[in-house]
Amino acid sequence: MYANRFEQVQAKVQECITKGNNALGVTLPSVEVRFDLKGRSAGKAGLRNGKLVVWFNGDMVRDDRFQHIINNTVPHEIAHSFC
Repeated sequence: MYANRFEQVQAKVQECITKGNNALGVTLPSVEVRFDLKGRSAGKAGLRNGKLVVWFNGDMVRDDRFQHIINNTVPHEIAHSFC
């Protein structure tokens, strides 16, 4: 049941990257997607060992905050990646 939610987040990440690439005329390097963020934060973006990484809170993906993650957090964190 929850595996599908993680796949949906991955697909939304790719959708946002494609939209951003097209809108900005750039090619964002590959982005690692992780689901091991803990605490109150829904997402985080940054560099790890010189590679772009976005972290999402797996607990929030599993609960009733899933739609917020898909609709708000993923686009927000991918926007950070473009910056």
